[in-house]
Amino acid sequence: MPKLRLTQFADGNDRYRVEIAFEEEGSARRTAVSHFAFAMSEQDREDLRWYLEDHLQYPLDPAPKIAARIEGRIAEIGRDLFSRIFQSNDDARDLWATARTMGQTMPPRHVGAELRHELWLHDSTMGLQ
Repeated sequence: MPKLRLTQFADGNDRYRVEIAFEEEGSARRTAVSHFAFAMSEQDREDLRWYLEDHLQYPLDPAPKIAARIEGRIAEIGRDLFSRIFQSNDDARDLWATARTMGQTMPPRHVGAELRHELWLHDSTMGLQ
C-alpha cells in the first residue's frame, strides 16, 4: 500500500522543516524536505480553540455563523501549509505529483495521526485539497 509520510520539526522562531517520504512496495523510497516560516495569529489560535472546544458544547446561534467563518479560515491555513510544504522546491513538487497520481488510482482508506507529529496519508487520501 503506498504511503505518504510527513514528519514535522520545529526549527525555532516560527520556522519549520517537513520531511516528506513516499513509500510503495517494490519501489525505492522517495524523499524531499521543505523548510518554511509559519505562524498563526493570536486570533487564529483563539478561533481554533473556540471551534474545537466551545462550539461543540454551545452550537446555537450565533455559533453556526462564527463556525462557518472559522471553517473558511481553517481551509485557508490548510491551503497555505500545503503550498509551503509541497510547492517549496522541485523535489517536493515532484514527490506530490507522484503521490497524487497514485492516489487517483486507489480507493480512499484513512488518515491517521501518530506521535511525534507524524502523519500518514494512506492511498488516495493523498488527493486531499
